[in-house]
Amino acid sequence: MSNVNIDALSVEQLEALAKDAQAKIKQKQAQGLKDAYLQFKQIAKEHGSTIEEILKVGKKAQKESNVAYRDPANPKNVWAGRGRKPVWLEEALAKGKKLEDFAV
Repeated sequence: MSNVNIDALSVEQLEALAKDAQAKIKQKQAQGLKDAYLQFKQIAKEHGSTIEEILKVGKKAQKESNVAYRDPANPKNVWAGRGRKPVWLEEALAKGKKLEDFAV
């Protein structure tokens, strides 16, 4: 890093420096994304897959990770804990079960 004494710079010089810095930040961010894409593409290739296939699995895994409550009697019955409670959970709670019984 260069040792620029910013205290000695004029307002115009500081604005130019800030503008140059912003441009460099954008350039480095774009390069970082390109590098990440190429790494991701290589990982997919090493696993005999495509980026699209990996993203599809990732979306499914993300949906599953949003599950906060699951019905042990029927694992397909899930609830994220937001919004209205599903019927299966309301029925179980009415029978004396506790919400904690269903926590994932």
